[in-house]
Amino acid sequence: MSPTLFPPIGVDRADGSQFVNGFSIGTPSANGSIIMANSYGSTSNIGNSSGSSFVFEEDPESPEIERGEQCTCRHTFYCDFNTYWGIINGFGRGTIVMDTHNNIWKVLTCTGQPMRGSPFKYRVVMVEESVSFDTPPDKFRIEAIELNPDLTKHPRYAFLTPQEKQLAAASANSTSYATFAQMANGISSIPHTPGTFDMGDGTTFTITTSSPASAPGGSNAGANNIGTNQQHYVAAYELMQKLFCGEQTFYLPGFRIQWTQFYWLPPGTRNSDGTRTPPLHPGGVIQDPIFTGTLPYFFWNTDNPQTNNPNHSVFDAMANYNPQLYSSDGTSGGSTAISWLRLVDMPVEWERTWFAVTRTWLGAPYSHWDRYLYTNISSPYPPPPSDPLLASGPF
Repeated sequence: MSPTLFPPIGVDRADGSQFVNGFSIGTPSANGSIIMANSYGSTSNIGNSSGSSFVFEEDPESPEIERGEQCTCRHTFYCDFNTYWGIINGFGRGTIVMDTHNNIWKVLTCTGQPMRGSPFKYRVVMVEESVSFDTPPDKFRIEAIELNPDLTKHPRYAFLTPQEKQLAAASANSTSYATFAQMANGISSIPHTPGTFDMGDGTTFTITTSSPASAPGGSNAGANNIGTNQQHYVAAYELMQKLFCGEQTFYLPGFRIQWTQFYWLPPGTRNSDGTRTPPLHPGGVIQDPIFTGTLPYFFWNTDNPQTNNPNHSVFDAMANYNPQLYSSDGTSGGSTAISWLRLVDMPVEWERTWFAVTRTWLGAPYSHWDRYLYTNISSPYPPPPSDPLLASGPF
């Protein structure tokens, strides 16, 4: 691409002071006289009313350059009809041009109108947007999203073993039991002893039975060495009651973070200096946007002045408000623990002169996302067959 002087682009101006290939455009001051200089080196009288004569002059207050979200430039010209029509036809939206300072611009709009009292003279306004200065500022948002999974996935019951959850669900759904006392037979294999259990809210739960002598586990170890036997039994009983009463799901608030960045070229562009803009991420992996430093700290840090301390974020009080869901140890004094799932980098949008790429994370309670399914580590198992039916065996 080579610089162009006709019409003036970007920081150039049609005042006869700049030359390309030995030619200038506009009205230079020479020997005390004012003349009109065209791109071919010849001159014309400003007062010439003939529509065939070349006239091209820039407004005294042009160009106007604005550095806002992007760098835009507004040129105002006065010219003859043929020049006016050539500019309108030749410089449509998106036309790429370069000024003499090697700044690249894209035409946004080009408008023209006849000048009052001169049917052969026209006013042309061209607005360009540069790709050599700023991209628009990033966009950022956090919004709530309802996950509402199966009740057995509530963090309150996360410490139960899969077998204990199955016993509770099977007992609640069995047609053989009519009362809670009868349903308790379905979970009787979970180790427990008679006693009173503190529910933590001022109420108690009374255990009147003992597990069979053949039931595995010690009296205080818990079925999976997490918690006590009593805690496992009472939690399974509680889960069974809720399932029997029709509580199949629960309200689980999650957080969706969306961060949009803007680029002049498509995502993943390889630059001549060896650098590369961030390529598209397919998502499907556990990734904390705050602790990994992926998300700029000025979006989430609550220090003043701001720092990149990941423990001081807009989410850090979640454990105080809802320790069951967002506390690392289940208490209001614990630190906030959120499990983040990276989603696919979509959408990718083209807007005027730049690409917009949106990166998204979905936050849920600690350990909500399966660390084996959503990992960036290679699988220890063989890769999928080329044809899914090949894994089905002979028919």
